[in-house]
Amino acid sequence: MDDGCWGENLLTTILFQPKQTGQVTINFADVLLLANDGQGTNILEDMAGATYSIVDKSQPLSSDFNEDGKVGLADISILVSNLTGEYHWHYDLNQDGQLGLVDLSILIFRSMSE
Repeated sequence: MDDGCWGENLLTTILFQPKQTGQVTINFADVLLLANDGQGTNILEDMAGATYSIVDKSQPLSSDFNEDGKVGLADISILVSNLTGEYHWHYDLNQDGQLGLVDLSILIFRSMSE
């Protein structure tokens, strides 16, 4: 009798090669991973997908959020209004996967440099 897997184990690794920057949502349909509980319980039944941001770290993200040709108070206001709530990758100026005061500091510095 096979005892299956117990504890923490790496089952698979999937590598995606992005073709362009932006956001992508990845969902897996009809996925089965059966528990070794004697009942064959599908432990991935409620598995949700995930959204990922694909960024080109060799290019700095634009700070001109309102696309008026300059970085100013309006852009700072846009960033501040997006600091809470759903993550938007194009406001993540230091590309660390979260919006925060570092992004705001970068934007303020850029606005003063123009």
